[in-house]
Amino acid sequence: MTDRPREHNPAPPLDAPSAHTDGSPRALDRELSGSLPCAQCGYELRGASVLGVCPECGTPVRVTILAVVDPLADELQPIYHPRLVALGLVAWVLSGMLAVLLSWRPALGVLVGLWSDARVPPVPPWWDDLIGALLVISLISSVAFWRPQAGLRAWMTALAVIATLLHIPLILLVSAEIDRASTTQIRTLQEIWGAPGTSGQVAAISSSVDRILVAVILVSLLACIRPVAVALIARSLAIRLGRVDRQTVLAMTAALFAAILGDLLGLLGTHLSPHASSDFLQHLGFVMLLGGASLFSLGLIGASIDFLRVARTILSPAPSARQVMGE
Repeated sequence: MTDRPREHNPAPPLDAPSAHTDGSPRALDRELSGSLPCAQCGYELRGASVLGVCPECGTPVRVTILAVVDPLADELQPIYHPRLVALGLVAWVLSGMLAVLLSWRPALGVLVGLWSDARVPPVPPWWDDLIGALLVISLISSVAFWRPQAGLRAWMTALAVIATLLHIPLILLVSAEIDRASTTQIRTLQEIWGAPGTSGQVAAISSSVDRILVAVILVSLLACIRPVAVALIARSLAIRLGRVDRQTVLAMTAALFAAILGDLLGLLGTHLSPHASSDFLQHLGFVMLLGGASLFSLGLIGASIDFLRVARTILSPAPSARQVMGE
């Protein structure tokens, strides 16, 4: 490999025009006045045009600039324990996703009971214990968000600690709700929110309140975890190539708000005095509740994919020029 003589080539003043193919002055035609080895072959590019190519291997100079000068370099703070952080992220999101997906099993009995007389096999007695164990794993793994990298603000760490503590009431409420749903047979929409004058009215209203509380806790948990999650996602090259969506948490939050509104509309329609709109409110509330829960589950699957990419980035070396620009 040959090295070009390192004569001093001072850069022209910023207001001086530079020649371009169309005759117009372009600031990007300036010569590099600092040291910049080619990302492909190591050739010294001092004095080369930003719009030119490496004289040695033909790699465009802009590829080297993109590979060396990261626009998010200030955010790429060192991670204290990469393996533990990556493991914590993956365990947190996967255990949470599995807990949510398994929670659909008791809800399946409710849906089948609404539309047919078929009886779904009862939920095994250990089902809520399994979901509770997954949420405990999520609680322990959430410690990875407390201080994963240098440069995080104190308030971000404080929010991450609050998110960990929010797992405790979440576990208790989810276990109670799954236990209640697995032993209740629902045949009409009114029974979901407790038809007035029925024996299950109090239990149904209590179940609705628990569902709303679970959704509120999940919204709060996502809000507390989001600042640190965004800081970690920003490390990933994938976000700069459009393969990681930072809006997933916001979409999941919107889905939870839709589910909360659905529960409130169903309660209002069920316990409203006999009125033409009560039946409409029950159906609208059921659609919003079911749709919000479904969208939240899908969003959690998407978030799991994103966090797997981020964990892989944490364990990977710095990106190469080929990763930045493609083949």
